[in-house]
Amino acid sequence: MGWLTLLHAFDDNIFCGIVVLISAILFTLLSVAMALLLQRVHALYRTTDASFEKAQAEFSHGVMSNQTVKNATATAASSAAKNAFSGQSNP
Repeated sequence: MGWLTLLHAFDDNIFCGIVVLISAILFTLLSVAMALLLQRVHALYRTTDASFEKAQAEFSHGVMSNQTVKNATATAASSAAKNAFSGQSNP
């Protein structure tokens, strides 16, 4: 649904044209809002002295040092390896 569909919808039926018009307006407003939010997040990110290296370090020290996460990762890896070598697949 979009602005090009809107032109053909009014030719066929006025009610369908109005529905497509409302849909096109809402999708346009949504895409503008998402672009503005993306710009705000990017501006916020640039002003916080953040970097990809800092994010990686935070992840490795915060998440991967958690014993529960380590156990879950080890269990998932060993289970996947056992299934791969035995020829079984998990649906």
